[in-house]
Amino acid sequence: MLTAAVVAREFRRLPFARAGVATRPTGRGELATLVNLPTSFRVVWPGAGVQPGEVVSRTLLGHRVRLRPSATWFAYVFGDGGSSGRTVDGAGGVVHAYAATGTRAVRVDTRYAGRFSVDGGTWQPVPGGVTVQGSVAALHVYQARSVLVDEPCRRASDVGCAGWSG
Repeated sequence: MLTAAVVAREFRRLPFARAGVATRPTGRGELATLVNLPTSFRVVWPGAGVQPGEVVSRTLLGHRVRLRPSATWFAYVFGDGGSSGRTVDGAGGVVHAYAATGTRAVRVDTRYAGRFSVDGGTWQPVPGGVTVQGSVAALHVYQARSVLVDEPCRRASDVGCAGWSG
């Protein structure tokens, strides 16, 4: 007999997408920020795995079951001992500042809940859920220093020469 417990067990077996992290500011081809600079974090989804809103069909005990996961919360791990705790913000509203330079292993974990439909029937909640650890990425934290110079700009691309008119 097909029960909600059987559906929930199948739901937990889905190959869920492991969320990645993007930051602002961004580096040149790397995740990067500066010491003491508020850095915003957001979720990015890889091409692999079942993502929130995607519908997956399975045959369970002779029934066609459709499963549709949703993300109920995210937890950002900043790699310096700090974490956002549970948040529904996956779009860049989570902000963190780093106190020291170095490379940090950052990630965002996702709590998936879901709904299911049997043989084209109404959508019902899947009992329970599953938390999936996100992909770890290296975030480089740099220190910026201002330097006073007593020579004129030679090129517009020289540091501090923005707006130079030659």
